[in-house]
Parts: sequence; structure tokens; C-alpha cells
Amino acid sequence: MINKIALFVGKYYLYIIFFISLLGTLGSLAIGYVLNLTPCDLCWYQRVFMYSIFVVSLTGVLIKDEKDTYKYIIGLVVPGMIISLYNYYIQLFPNNLIIECSLNNPCSKVDFILFGFLTIPLMAFVAFMLIFILCLIKFKKRRYI
Repeated sequence: MINKIALFVGKYYLYIIFFISLLGTLGSLAIGYVLNLTPCDLCWYQRVFMYSIFVVSLTGVLIKDEKDTYKYIIGLVVPGMIISLYNYYIQLFPNNLIIECSLNNPCSKVDFILFGFLTIPLMAFVAFMLIFILCLIKFKKRRYI
């Protein structure tokens, strides 16, 4: 069963990454333009990495480069994961700031929450982590073929 999943992901990983990054991109735009929530500084950095992953994965899909695109995506997903995890951390513990954000729009402010724990930075982290896992599966599959 796990082997079948790994084969499926290895074959279609780029389309799955494209879909996740599309949802992340559209979600961030909806949060900004539909809910009228102004992104904090760290949210802008997360958007830069998610939008870049969207563009790279779209390019990979269009030119049918399922073989090597994951290498470029990993370089974008790791900083995105770190930033979103730090952003979630300072939302949980606002007194433990390492990097100061804007006083007008602090990064520790929680504008949106689901289920009592799921904030925008945590949603971004989950998206980045899923993309990272897909890239790792592709890397592992490629090594053993």
C-alpha cells in the first residue's frame, strides 16, 4: 500500500505541489482582498515563497519537467517553513520575539483562527510541510530507481 502511494506521488508530485501552492496563493489573496486582513511582515515573506513555488511548479508542469523541478522547490519551501513556523511560535508566545515586526501590524497578532489553534501561519506551515514531504518522496523514489 505504501509503495503504491510512493509510486503515485513520485509520478504526480508536481501536480500535487502545483495544486497545494495554488490553494495557498488563492487563499492568501482571499484573506487579503476578501477578508481585508493586512498581512504582517512575516506573512509577506511567506507569500513570496509560496507564490514562487506556485510559479516554479506551474513552469514545471507546463514544460513537463517532473524530473528535476523538486530541486528548485526545496530551495523555496525550507525558508517558507521556517518563517511560518516562527510566525506561529510568536503568535503562541508573543513575549518571546526574536525579530521585531511592525508596531502597526504586529506579527504576533492573531487575525484569523479555526478550531482554536489553526492560524494563518500554521496553515502556511502545513502547506509548506506537505510540499516538502512530496519533494522528499520524489527524491527518495529517484534515488532508488
